[in-house]
Amino acid sequence: MAASRRSGRWRVTRGRLALVPVGVAVFSLLAHATPRPAFEPDVRPVAARPARGKLLVADRNLRGGGFAHSVVLLVNHDARGSMGLIVNRPSPIKLAEVLPSRDDVKERGDGLWVGGPVQPTRILLLARAPERLLDGLPVFDEVQLILTRRGLDHAFGMGIPPAAVRAYAGYTGWGPGELDREIARGDWHVVDAKVPAVFNDEPSELWTELIGGAAGRWVRVEAPLHAPT
Repeated sequence: MAASRRSGRWRVTRGRLALVPVGVAVFSLLAHATPRPAFEPDVRPVAARPARGKLLVADRNLRGGGFAHSVVLLVNHDARGSMGLIVNRPSPIKLAEVLPSRDDVKERGDGLWVGGPVQPTRILLLARAPERLLDGLPVFDEVQLILTRRGLDHAFGMGIPPAAVRAYAGYTGWGPGELDREIARGDWHVVDAKVPAVFNDEPSELWTELIGGAAGRWVRVEAPLHAPT
């Protein structure tokens, strides 16, 4: 059999060699291939919005301002600014040293935590209780913030166990829009607060536990099956 081989490929058809043009062969492969959407899904990181009861997890690249590897519980966030407490920075100071007049505090042995650089001589309290505490401001779940001396006295007078109370010296603060700009810049990751995280027994490990999940959160946006016209 004499035949000139043009651009294409040979195949056997009923015992004879036949030339199949390249275009036909490619079309056949495409026709039997797994269909794919016209556009690939858009996968991109999404930042949660800051709000009271959210945790701010410092980005790995955040170094300035003494916030490296810090985890901050937001106790307030509105148009006037933001306020939070660093929840993974214990101090060697006992609470009884700054409240020497309270014998019940001395007997408990509560430690003092560093809440932030703003007003470091002010004591703020996070307490976990099912009922509303005196001067208690809800933060999330059963966790409440106490800013007054009478509220502090009331909380300790109720005998709330040490595992459900944290006393902080100072707090963190941002002016209007300042925290939003820092989040947009990538300084902070926003995640939901959980009681075990805020009242963590291993504060030195908290940032490491949270940063992996916070920085690795992605959202998949499904693409349309056909290109828009």
